[in-house]
Amino acid sequence: MADDLLAATLAGWREIEQAATPGPWESDVIEELGDRPVVLLPVPGNDDAADLLFQADAPQATEADAAFIAAARTAMPLLLSALDEVLKLHARQDKPVRDYGAEGACPNHRVTALGRMNFKSLHDCPDCQYTEHYVCSHCNCPNDEWHCPTVRAITAELTKGEAGDASHR
Repeated sequence: MADDLLAATLAGWREIEQAATPGPWESDVIEELGDRPVVLLPVPGNDDAADLLFQADAPQATEADAAFIAAARTAMPLLLSALDEVLKLHARQDKPVRDYGAEGACPNHRVTALGRMNFKSLHDCPDCQYTEHYVCSHCNCPNDEWHCPTVRAITAELTKGEAGDASHR
């Protein structure tokens, strides 16, 4: 469920980002418009020209709001790409890890006084009890279930909003 919600959240953000007017955008306050904060799309090849994308009409809108919107146009694709790389790095390992626990191995395969064991024979032994679980292919946390702490933290933060509410995507 969390995987689906995270995937839907990221897909929604990508859809919005890709449908938006290409950047970079700039912000300014234009005196001729009553000192309102605006977001501008610079005209390529003409440093003195820009198309007006947004004009803030709300009285509480600030220049910082316009700067944030303009910066988000450049930052959002970079953040999504960085997040993709982190999630790829912390992907679920293809093969499950077997955990034999304290009593899982049969008497023939328990650790010897020298601490040695034939793991191949242990793996194939029908008398040894084990559980299987998936772990992160990057983290060194073999006792931790998939999702690793990194993916759990990302998922928790990015899926705080309701699944169907586009304002949280």
